[in-house]
Amino acid sequence: MYYWRATRMEDLIELADTMDITDKQEMMDAGFSDPFVALLSSFNNSQQVYTVLRDQEVVCVFGVSRIGHFGCIWMLSTGMRSHKFQMMKWTEMFLEKLGEGCKYIGNRIPTYQRDHIKWLQRLGFQFNYEPEVVNGVEWYTFQRSVTNV
Repeated sequence: MYYWRATRMEDLIELADTMDITDKQEMMDAGFSDPFVALLSSFNNSQQVYTVLRDQEVVCVFGVSRIGHFGCIWMLSTGMRSHKFQMMKWTEMFLEKLGEGCKYIGNRIPTYQRDHIKWLQRLGFQFNYEPEVVNGVEWYTFQRSVTNV
């Protein structure tokens, strides 16, 4: 059974060990030394952080860090392929919750995260498609407006 709740420190520890290889690579490319450091940094810099679990095992951790009226959203997971149908049911609700008080939500994503990019496009995010090179890796920025401001 799937459920979600506010994130606990043990969720970060578990996900650091079970994180999907492409998410681990993304964190390394973003300049983090290991997955736990990335998760802890994201957790500490976010106003809201939630964990999705399935049968007591962490599926993903996601959150938002607000900068004025911009919400910098993020999610790190164990791999979403086997959980995509459940996540499709909840994603709009999660985005609405994370976007409370924001005019826009978004972030950046490495160009090699093709599956994640397709997912974000389906959710209505717009991309700049002129990649910015950071740490030798090409990244797209993406954002969408939030209707609940």
